[in-house]
Amino acid sequence: MNKLKKKCYLPLVIAMCIALLVALAACRNTPPIETPPAVNETEVYVQADILDEVPSDVIDEVPNEPTGVNDSTDNEPVVYVLEPVETILYTLLADEYIQGLAHDTTGSGGQVLAGTPYLAPPGSPTFTIVPHFYGVSNSIKVSDRQQDFYALDIPFETLGLSFGAVYTFRVAGRAAEGITIQLGRTDAPWSAYVQVTVPASGIWEVAYILTDSDLVEYFVSNQRGIRIMTTGAPTDEFIVDSIEVVRFGERGTDEPILPEWDTSIPSLADAFASHFLFGNIWSTASRMNSFNTSDGFLHHFNTVTAENNHKVDTIAANPNPDSWNFTTADYIVNWAEENDLAMVGHTLVWHSQSPSWLTTVPGTEVPLTRAEAIENMHLYIRTVAGRYAGRMYSWDVVNEAIWGVDSSRWNMNQDWRTFMRSAGRGLDVSRQSQWYDAFANGAAADECGSDYIFYAFRFARIYDPFAILYYNDYNDHVPGKRDAITQMVVQINERWQNDPLYDGRLLIEGIGMQAHYSISGWMSNPRYVRSAIELYITTGARIGITELDIVIGGSRENPATATPELLEAQAERYSLLLSWYLEFSDYIERVTLWGLADHFSWISWGHPLLFDENFRAKPAFFAVMEALENAPPSNISVPIILTDALPSSRINQSFAYQLTASQNNFAPIRWTVTDGRLPEGLRLVSATGVILGTPAESGNFTFTVSATNAKDSSTQTFTITIS
Repeated sequence: MNKLKKKCYLPLVIAMCIALLVALAACRNTPPIETPPAVNETEVYVQADILDEVPSDVIDEVPNEPTGVNDSTDNEPVVYVLEPVETILYTLLADEYIQGLAHDTTGSGGQVLAGTPYLAPPGSPTFTIVPHFYGVSNSIKVSDRQQDFYALDIPFETLGLSFGAVYTFRVAGRAAEGITIQLGRTDAPWSAYVQVTVPASGIWEVAYILTDSDLVEYFVSNQRGIRIMTTGAPTDEFIVDSIEVVRFGERGTDEPILPEWDTSIPSLADAFASHFLFGNIWSTASRMNSFNTSDGFLHHFNTVTAENNHKVDTIAANPNPDSWNFTTADYIVNWAEENDLAMVGHTLVWHSQSPSWLTTVPGTEVPLTRAEAIENMHLYIRTVAGRYAGRMYSWDVVNEAIWGVDSSRWNMNQDWRTFMRSAGRGLDVSRQSQWYDAFANGAAADECGSDYIFYAFRFARIYDPFAILYYNDYNDHVPGKRDAITQMVVQINERWQNDPLYDGRLLIEGIGMQAHYSISGWMSNPRYVRSAIELYITTGARIGITELDIVIGGSRENPATATPELLEAQAERYSLLLSWYLEFSDYIERVTLWGLADHFSWISWGHPLLFDENFRAKPAFFAVMEALENAPPSNISVPIILTDALPSSRINQSFAYQLTASQNNFAPIRWTVTDGRLPEGLRLVSATGVILGTPAESGNFTFTVSATNAKDSSTQTFTITIS
C-alpha cells in the first residue's frame, strides 16, 4: 500500500488548472465524450475531508498532526495526496459536451443533456447552461420542477463500476439557504445515500463513498445510479457546479456474498394465520425478482400493498384515461391473484403524489370549483376502482386527511373538520389537501371542503362494492388526532345511513393505523397506542396496521448504526406492539410491514424492519414470534358460508358476484373450487371470494366451493345458469 503523503504543491496545482482551462477553451466544439478520461500518470489531489470517508483498508492512516506546512510562516495550502488513484471516472469540468454548450442553452433533458452519457434527466425539469460560480466553466441549473425527483442523475452504467474498488462521488453547487440537497437512489426505495442542508452562503457540497452493498444493489437489484435532488423542496431550483467521480485502488477481487432469504425459518403469515393477515409491500419488479426475494415474500406474507404503483401520480398524469399508465399497477394485481395474496389498493385520494389537474386550474394554484373537482374524482375512482373491482381485498380510499391536532387543540374545538389539511390552516403547499380547497370552492351553506372524504368513499363503494374501504393515517395513536379520526369515521358512517345507496354496510369499514414508530420518543406514553385501538373499536370499524416500521434512531443526514443494544431495544418495541395486536386480534384485520428489509425501506437510515440488508432475520423477527407464543389463544372459528345461491347471467356479459362467510375474527379466508367447474371465462378470486369475468359458454354449471381459514373449512355447492 503506498503511503498517504502530505505535500505543498501550490505551483503544480496552479499549472494544472491553467493547462486544464487552456485545454477546455480549445475543445469547446469537440464531439461528445465517449469514454471516461483515464488519469494514470499524474498524482490526483483529493481534499482532506473526503479521505475521512474512505475505508481504512484502502488508504494508510492520515497523520493526526501535519507539520511544517501549517506553520504560521507558511501560507501554502496543505494538500493530501492519495497514491495511486486508478481513474478519474468523470468530472463535469471535463465533460466536453456540457462545456461546449453556450451559456443560456436551455430545454428539456432530452435537449440539453442528449450529448453526454454521464448525465440523465429524471422527471421533466428544465435544464439551463449557466456560468460556474467562479466563471471559468459551465454549470447546470435545474428549474421548473414539480417534484423532488425532477433532478439530475449520474447513471452507474456509463462509469463501468465493478466489485473490489472504492468509488467516491462528490457534487457541489448552489441553492437557496435551508433547503436539503441529497445524493439519492434512482430506484426503489428512492432513499438517500447522503444529504446536506444548504448553508447561508447558498453554496453546498456533498460526498458519498459507494460501498459493496451499494454495488450489489446496482448489479443485482437494478439500482441504476445516483440522483442529485432536493428533499422537501419540490419546486426549488438548484445549480450543479461540480461533479467528480473517482475510483480508488483495488481492495481485492472477491465478489461479495449475495443476500438470500432463508425460507426454512417460520413463516410470519402461517404463524399469525389464526389471528390476522400478515403483509408487506411490493416496491419494484427489479427488487422482487432479485435474489430469491419473491420466494421470501411468498414464504412470509399473505397480503401485499403496492408502495407507489397504485398512487394517483403513477397512474393518471393527465386528464385523459386513454393515456393513463396501468402497466405496473396491473402487473402487481395479477401477481397477487396468481399467488393467492390479498391485494390492498393504496391509495385513491391523497394530498401528496396527486397530479394537479384533478384539483387545480391548469398553470395556476387556483382550486377548481366544487363541481369540477367532484367530476374529476368521479372519473378517477370510477376508472381505477372499477378496473380492479373484485380483485382488491381492500382500498385505502383516503390517506392522511387530518393534520396537526393534539389534545389541547382538540379540547378547545372538538370538531374534526377544523383539523383538515387546507390552505386556510397556513400549511405549505406540499402539506395541503387540494381536494379540500376545491370542494370548498363553490360549496353551499350546508356543504364544506371536508365533503371530499364522503364523496371519495361513496364513489369507491359504487365502483368496487366488494372491497373493504379504509381511512388511513399516521400519528393515529396521538390523543387529539385519535379523537378527530374517531369522530370523523362515526359521523361519515352516520351520514351514509341516510344516503339512497345505503346497503347496510359501514361506508368507512376500516381504520388504518400506519404505525411508523421510533424506539425513542413514542414510547414515553405507550398506553396511547393501546388506547387508540380500544377507541377505534368503538366505531364498529375493523382496524388495519397498515405501514408498520420502528426506527432505532438516526436521520437521513446521520444514519443510525445498528448496534446490538439498539436492535434489542427495537425487538422489545416490536414485541410490545404485537402483544397488543394479538390481544385485540378479534378486531384487527391485518398487520403490514412497510418494507421487506432494512435497505429497501423508505427510512433505511433507521434500520426499521424485521430483516437486515442481507435478508437475515433480526432480533425483532424472533421477538415478534415470541409475542405470539405468549399470546392468548385465537378466537378463530370455522368459517360459515352465508351465500346460498348465485344469480344467473348471459353469455359474453360481464359478471361479478361475491361469496361471503362469517367467523369470529378477521383471520384470512381463502376460497377455492373443489369440485365441478365454473363456466369458461369465469374464475373465483381466492382472497376476495368474488366470481369474476365474462362467461364464454352457456348452460347450467354446478360446482363446489371451499372457504378455508387456519382452523378449518366449510363447503357449499352452487349452480350458475348462463343463457
